[in-house]
Amino acid sequence: MSASSLKNNSYAKNWFIITVVCAVFSAIYEYFSHGVISYHMVFLFAIPLLLGMVPSVFLKAAGMEMPSRLWQDGVLVLLFGTLLSGVFEIYGTTIAFTRWYFIIGLVLLCGGVCVNILHCIRN
Repeated sequence: MSASSLKNNSYAKNWFIITVVCAVFSAIYEYFSHGVISYHMVFLFAIPLLLGMVPSVFLKAAGMEMPSRLWQDGVLVLLFGTLLSGVFEIYGTTIAFTRWYFIIGLVLLCGGVCVNILHCIRN
């Protein structure tokens, strides 16, 4: 991942900005959490970095299509579910509905992979 590959890739730029915002947000949230640590919040930045920016850079470098909208939505659903899980853990409670974010996010990611494969086969 070089600076030049990031320069020509608007998807990667957007995911980089989201990654930085998540890292700053989680650092500030952890600072004001009175010593309570949530690994969901600590590693919040990893989701847009590993599932958003890195695939965008590699796909652009390989000359392939960018990830489909389903993939991007899946990453955002996983990001939001992780954020909520972190907030609830720091608050000191758990809520069962947060697991649905992970299930739906994974389904969207799988759908995005299928859409990209079908698009590659057609072309």
